[in-house]
Amino acid sequence: MSPRRMAVLTLMSTPLGLQLWPDPAPVNAVLLPRQTNTPDLIDPVTMPYCTWSNCWHFGSDPPDLCPLLDGPCPDNDDNSENGGRVCGTKQYARDCYCSLKTSLSCAWSCSWSDWWDTEDWFADRCAGSPAAQPLDFSPLPNCARDCIDDASFAYGCITGSTNCFCANGDLFECQNACSSEAEWVKIQEWLEDACEMEPDAARAALEEGTFTIGLPAPTSGTAVPTGTEGAEGRDFGPRPPLAAEPPTWDEITMFVILGITVLASLGFLVFTSLASRKRRTTENNVMSQADVSLVKTVG
Repeated sequence: MSPRRMAVLTLMSTPLGLQLWPDPAPVNAVLLPRQTNTPDLIDPVTMPYCTWSNCWHFGSDPPDLCPLLDGPCPDNDDNSENGGRVCGTKQYARDCYCSLKTSLSCAWSCSWSDWWDTEDWFADRCAGSPAAQPLDFSPLPNCARDCIDDASFAYGCITGSTNCFCANGDLFECQNACSSEAEWVKIQEWLEDACEMEPDAARAALEEGTFTIGLPAPTSGTAVPTGTEGAEGRDFGPRPPLAAEPPTWDEITMFVILGITVLASLGFLVFTSLASRKRRTTENNVMSQADVSLVKTVG
């Protein structure tokens, strides 16, 4: 883990960090009770809602990433079949759903705040599963390891999850720093494991620098939404929340000149203040000596 990521995640874990990273939910939001989930089921209806998400919709079953099981929902307004957002009539088996590394691709078209809420939801529901843990960059060769780690973090994948990195599908040209076939093979094998990619797809990702990961294959053989349906006119995926480009030489020069100007101004003010104080001290000493001489003469 890079020092920058460690520092940010440490800050987020402190009480101060929690104040700086507030829950984006409105104050009057209605919290969804967790008791609608049995220990062995994952209810996608309790996932943070996003207009652009295809993880679930009112009036239809969620994508069958895993076998869909009947949820223990009461027949009232909380039931998803009745327009409720508390309990879904179709849910996933926990063991299956929590083993998927790219199950949140359906929410990749949401805003960053919705995406981070969705990652938190997954980490809470699937606590302890490998898919909920941060990506392990250590198998990558030295020529690409820190580059991919830092670039992914700078893009917005601050939790380092497989869902974020694989949904974004960008190597940030870090593979170009590796020149040997053995190094490329290591990156390919890492992609195959991290994003559950086929060897040919992982190799193509290396050659092109980008890749597209949809939702895991459905269990019924029917098509699964990729998260782009109904998103015409919207960029696929949230925009980077941090600046992706380093400052130009012109900007660096401007900052340096501005810094020198500020320091010079402060130095001039300090020098002027000290000189003025020294002058006043000298004048006071001269006047004191004059008063003493006058007293002696009069006496």
